[in-house]
Amino acid sequence: MRLSFLAVLIFQFFSSQNCASEQNEDKGQSWLNIEYVECLKNSLPCECEKNTETYYSLVLDTNDDSKNFGIALSNFEEMEPQFYPIKKIGSNEYAVLKSREDASSWAKVIIKDWDLQFIEGNVLSKFTKSNKSTGYDLNHYYEDNVDLLNRAFTARGYPKLEEIVKESTLKCVCNKWMSRQNVLYVYGAPKSWIIEMKNDSVQIFRITNTDRDPDDSVRTEKVASYKWR
Repeated sequence: MRLSFLAVLIFQFFSSQNCASEQNEDKGQSWLNIEYVECLKNSLPCECEKNTETYYSLVLDTNDDSKNFGIALSNFEEMEPQFYPIKKIGSNEYAVLKSREDASSWAKVIIKDWDLQFIEGNVLSKFTKSNKSTGYDLNHYYEDNVDLLNRAFTARGYPKLEEIVKESTLKCVCNKWMSRQNVLYVYGAPKSWIIEMKNDSVQIFRITNTDRDPDDSVRTEKVASYKWR
């Protein structure tokens, strides 16, 4: 398996920095597409991002005094979230504007307690609040992924990811800078694993050569394999 270890380290560093700064804002709400949540019962994050028809993650800040006032949308095709301004048009309803220069609306958001509806034309996407974040956190779903995957593992009678890799404070993401690999890593530490679906089994590989030069290929060893489908 040839992966760039430098990409792993850079990704983890910026993820940590971005997540910490956004959590310090402590404003807004983080949401996951219900279609994405359901997909993770049987598949891994990269596949679920690809199979979610619209946006798999939505982060909303409705406080117009905040610098983050607006909406951030994440889909499979884009490397980074897309940011748009919003405008309140009713009780718990917001229009999504094309830009700050172009105030025309192209979508609408309706919030109902723990549910959110994102409406673009005739397409309705339903979202549920993140279980792992109560504020404006662009990376909220990294921890949600671990939580949802743990549910999928235990539903099949398997141990949780923390027990499998013998680490805590785990995050999991479809790393788009590594050819969309499912990367499991320890927050704030250079410990990473690759999770793959092979022959209807989930396989976990630990990156072993963390002391290699950045340009060298990454060596891995299989940690576990679980029959999945």
